[in-house]
Amino acid sequence: MITGKTSQGYEFTVDPAMLRDWKFVKAIRRAESSDKGQRFIGTIDLITLFLGEEQADKLAEEVAAKNDGHASVDVMYQIVIEIFDICKEQNYEIKK
Repeated sequence: MITGKTSQGYEFTVDPAMLRDWKFVKAIRRAESSDKGQRFIGTIDLITLFLGEEQADKLAEEVAAKNDGHASVDVMYQIVIEIFDICKEQNYEIKK
């Protein structure tokens, strides 16, 4: 498992196998779509697949607590991208 903390203090645990999971890769593609509907659905799928339902809900609560009670999809996406980057770096370190 990969564990870490984002620059904003969010702690996470991710299964490194998820970085190569087909559903996860498809969710990334949808989250980066130019179509707003696909981007919205993709972002939700991406966050849920990557962190799991429990961690995703916890993250949404923490984001909402820091942002007047709202967990913006854009903020959630930015945090997940930071987590993804941390995981890629740690996964590289694990393989050494």
